[in-house]
Amino acid sequence: MATAFWERFTALCDQNRTTPNAVMLKTGLNTGNPPAWRKGRLPGTKAAKTIAEYFGVSVDYLLEILFLL
Repeated sequence: MATAFWERFTALCDQNRTTPNAVMLKTGLNTGNPPAWRKGRLPGTKAAKTIAEYFGVSVDYLLEILFLL
């Protein structure tokens, strides 16, 4: 059960010709997290912010947060 986060993360990796594991290594994040994310777990605040900054996107975009008014 992949989440919107996992789909966005892997799409960003594909667009940038990298892998989730390579991103984790380059950013200093725990390489053990991606398997849990693939299964539906969401990243913590620090990891989400770090990944968003790495790809130059907002955390909102990465997590697909929609604000309903």
